[in-house]
Amino acid sequence: MREDDRRETPDLRDQFSMAALTGLMAAEAPDVIYESEGVARRAYRIADAMLVARAEGGAA
Repeated sequence: MREDDRRETPDLRDQFSMAALTGLMAAEAPDVIYESEGVARRAYRIADAMLVARAEGGAA
């Protein structure tokens, strides 16, 4: 973990990731077992895409 990742206040990327993670987990069957690192990385990839879309002006 990078030192700057240890801040206590979530930034916008963290907030987008939390929303994505909630959606990812809610969309799966209740008996699915998640690989925690894999699902976390996926949530941050989605958050990064959300930040790019936001910078480009959001939804077209």
